[in-house]
Amino acid sequence: WVVESLFDLETREARWEAARETLAEAVKRRVIPRERARHHRGVIVYELSVAALASGDRSRGRSLAAQAQTLTPDLATPAAHHARTLLQDRRPGPAAKAIEAAWRTIFRL
Repeated sequence: WVVESLFDLETREARWEAARETLAEAVKRRVIPRERARHHRGVIVYELSVAALASGDRSRGRSLAAQAQTLTPDLATPAAHHARTLLQDRRPGPAAKAIEAAWRTIFRL
């Protein structure tokens, strides 16, 4: 439970890299199930993407946005974020595909 508490504190304080490391340790110790950890990883990667874009690192932000959508296909926010980064790079086709993929996953069409 200590690892889970540490993870919760790190996420509340927006210490995303530390939270990612703690999450990896929690999975290694089998404290958090793999599927739940995958979801958490996706949210962390989304937040890292937002931070990278805010600091001007477009390449890293775009890459992390794609990873976040892959890790959390059931969440609309990472999908919209990924599509937004693609649109900012003038790539409307891939942006539309990102939204369509999320739509199919979220609504099981």
